[in-house]
Amino acid sequence: MRYILLTALLLISLPLAADKVEQAAEVVLPAMDTPIGARATAMGEAFTAVADDASAVYWNPAGMTQLQAPAVGLSYNKWFADLSVQNLGAVAPVGGLSLGGLVSYVNFGSFPLRDGTGQEIGTTQPSNIGGVLAAAKGFGPFSFGVSLKGYQEKIADYSLSAFAADAGAQYRLGKFRLGACAHNLGKAGDFDIPMNIRIGVAYLHSLEHLSILLSGDSRVGIKDENVFDLGSEIGYQGMLFLRGGYKLKSADDLLAGSKGLCVGGGVRHGYFALDYAMVSFGEMGATHRTTLSFDFATSVAEAPAQAPVRKPKLKKRDSKKSVAAYNAGVRYEKEKDYRNAAKKYQESVKQDPDNAKAWRRLGVVYYRYKKKSSAIKCFRRYLKLNPDDEKIRRVLKKLEQ
Repeated sequence: MRYILLTALLLISLPLAADKVEQAAEVVLPAMDTPIGARATAMGEAFTAVADDASAVYWNPAGMTQLQAPAVGLSYNKWFADLSVQNLGAVAPVGGLSLGGLVSYVNFGSFPLRDGTGQEIGTTQPSNIGGVLAAAKGFGPFSFGVSLKGYQEKIADYSLSAFAADAGAQYRLGKFRLGACAHNLGKAGDFDIPMNIRIGVAYLHSLEHLSILLSGDSRVGIKDENVFDLGSEIGYQGMLFLRGGYKLKSADDLLAGSKGLCVGGGVRHGYFALDYAMVSFGEMGATHRTTLSFDFATSVAEAPAQAPVRKPKLKKRDSKKSVAAYNAGVRYEKEKDYRNAAKKYQESVKQDPDNAKAWRRLGVVYYRYKKKSSAIKCFRRYLKLNPDDEKIRRVLKKLEQ
């Protein structure tokens, strides 16, 4: 009950804080509000309720609890002219917490310096560097997270620094996800920084080979009006992804051509994922983002076996029940509902103890939950049925150390 009250208080306080936000005047350090991650950007930045990869440090620190193993993301954002943004983020579960960090660097390119008469006396290369440390804790379907950040912007001999905090929450209810996050709570001396507040919802549905993710965010900030972001992602067998989104400030934006349109895609194989996003700014052109990700959990759960899995010898009276339970477990696992996935895999191997695929998936789920002894038992049983899978053999060896 107390977690429900905490979440309610956070959601109620956001609109109240938004009224104060809109009254702010001058805003500095816009780089603190620069979106990161090609996946989130391709989904129209509607990522508050999703936030399930290394970029959660930026979008919603509460989302870090969805990662059951370490993950790292390296992003490059090519803006207009010579402006570019680089980010390196990482998340890891440590004990009962999820910890994360982010380093960001913005290169504004080169600009001429002039004296009082307008005579050029040299050049300067403005830059912005920032760092974020975050922590999150899960309580069943609820999760809460906070982050502390520091940014410094330098132009010639002038520099400006700011320290701020983010606070976010997520709630998972079956196929639905709810999220809220207040960003950049702080100031830079006498100046305001780009504080903003986001509330989001997401829906994930899994089919036999496809996953469908729909998301939406509502945002209020100092430097802009109400912004509504819409996003979508379609995945094929957890390996290929197509994404699209739209950033909408007002109804007039619907008539502004491609302005606000976001598109992209990604590929995932084993440990690695490569994502791309393009964001249209109408007549100004478009910006491009790429992200290279490394996910330990994905490497175990998604990587194909090195050799074909032997076809299990199913008992005729149990074959249909075993296969049905296994398929149900796969659907739950795609929805990140690992508790029900484990139950279905257990039911599958109970109906047919020689179902190698079910033993493998059950071991992966236990691995995510850090149930080391249970994962070892499942992987050992799997390798008896499929001894040629060197991938799982290496994982088992590591667990047994």
